Amino acid sequence: MKKQAIWAAAILLAAIGDASAAKTTNVTFAGTCGGLDITVKQNFYVTALSTGCAEGWITIGVIARIGSVDYAMLSSNQGGMGNADMYVIQYPFVTGGTYTLYYTGNGKKGYENTGTYTLGAPAPSSANLPNLQPAR
Repeated sequence: MKKQAIWAAAILLAAIGDASAAKTTNVTFAGTCGGLDITVKQNFYVTALSTGCAEGWITIGVIARIGSVDYAMLSSNQGGMGNADMYVIQYPFVTGGTYTLYYTGNGKKGYENTGTYTLGAPAPSSANLPNLQPAR
């Protein structure tokens, strides 16, 4: 229950801000059936809704700099309680930008998936493409 309250507060904080300053971009992860509709607010807060084969998951995060490169860093518990996912997506968003998805189920960082993404194209729903997040 405490964890759910923290997530609710974080989502509320991420939603604060001038709606006119928000910009939403669709990102499709190459070679997978997954994507995100990412909204950046005030060049700092980031919220996203998953699209494609894993539709409907909400993620939240921030824009952060690692070395000399900016990234949108989004976190969620898409795998259910005890699991956490961290998306690290090159920002500003450009076709051919890179992403890495990390997963933890036990408090240790575990690599899941890395690659490039495309802008503006809806995430494919084809069953022939692999899910971005393999079964846990």
